[in-house]
Amino acid sequence: PGASALGEEEAVNLAYQKAVTATFTETTATVGTVDPLNVTDGDVSTRWSSFKIPEDVLPAVMIDLDAVVTLSEVDILLYVDEREYEFELYLTNEPIVSEGLVDTTGYEPIYSGNGIGSGSVPDLVPTDMSACTVVTIDSAVEGRYLTYVGINISSGAHAMWELEAYGTVKQIVVHDIVSVETCATLGITV
Repeated sequence: PGASALGEEEAVNLAYQKAVTATFTETTATVGTVDPLNVTDGDVSTRWSSFKIPEDVLPAVMIDLDAVVTLSEVDILLYVDEREYEFELYLTNEPIVSEGLVDTTGYEPIYSGNGIGSGSVPDLVPTDMSACTVVTIDSAVEGRYLTYVGINISSGAHAMWELEAYGTVKQIVVHDIVSVETCATLGITV
């Protein structure tokens, strides 16, 4: 996963350790933590879950990629062996998850389809991304926020071990720059 869209070059996971916002997170986990940040921590043994999500809320996780990007591939390691998930992916310039809700009004998904889960806790924790759902993105849509939205929640929850994003950075978003001197020290021209 990841390198297929980039040929022989080593792919860079654009979602690695980026900020994540979820519409809902399970609060009754008996094994491990289920924090939304787990989907971008680079550790396939940690997870996020929307178990016991209210019926009127769609399960969603939004990742702030800290840059405007064009995606070529998204790899998602979904939770629980053989569970089928139906989901959509959105790449937007504005956040679409806020205050426990996701609002996709005015946006078209860059992907809509299915994926199969892998592993479970505590006995079948994955050791790598080999069982992930690989989503190839053919459109040239640019955006900063990558959002996974669970559509079919008949299984009771959406959950994932890890989400990785690959593509091209178009524009870096700079946060909290203190001064021009700080930029110069970092090698950034303003």
